Amino acid sequence: CALFLMGLRGIGIFATQAESEAVMHFWKYLGWLMGVEEKWLVDSESEGNVLLYELFQTQAAPDWTTKALGEALSKEPFEHANGGSRIEKWQKQFDYQKHLSINRMFLGSKRMEQLGLPSGVLPWFPLLITPKNLVSFRVQRAIPFLRKRQVKRGRQEQLEYLAGFGEFGHSIIQPDASHPAYVK
Repeated sequence: CALFLMGLRGIGIFATQAESEAVMHFWKYLGWLMGVEEKWLVDSESEGNVLLYELFQTQAAPDWTTKALGEALSKEPFEHANGGSRIEKWQKQFDYQKHLSINRMFLGSKRMEQLGLPSGVLPWFPLLITPKNLVSFRVQRAIPFLRKRQVKRGRQEQLEYLAGFGEFGHSIIQPDASHPAYVK
């Protein structure tokens, strides 16, 4: 959970304190639902960073299962239920390359290799998107009508992403109009 927030900062999107707290609360709740022991469920980003550091320091060396998981996760863009048109195939390939590029920035070539991922990938996508994110997210937060538009656009992108999973994308939680997470 704290890793997610680090990743956003790495591409120029800085969460507010309230957003950080919301993300940490969400992941704590998700962990609780999955049966994670309470000692591993933290409340704050700083606690998450400490726990993350401790876990990294005690992690076993990568083995064949690490590579199998790394490769499977990297292929996620190809798992969407979209049709097989030339544009959709190109989009899946672009998303795959984009994900590899982001991973390369955070992991480095050695860890990419340990995960069974192509180690020669360059971090081209973060280099393209970070300057835009640094400017646009600050401006959108500062101007209320742009902030509302940002939230609405983000919700629309979530729904479009879920639609890519076909029938499985329809069974999502839909908060009603009285819920704080409701977006038209």
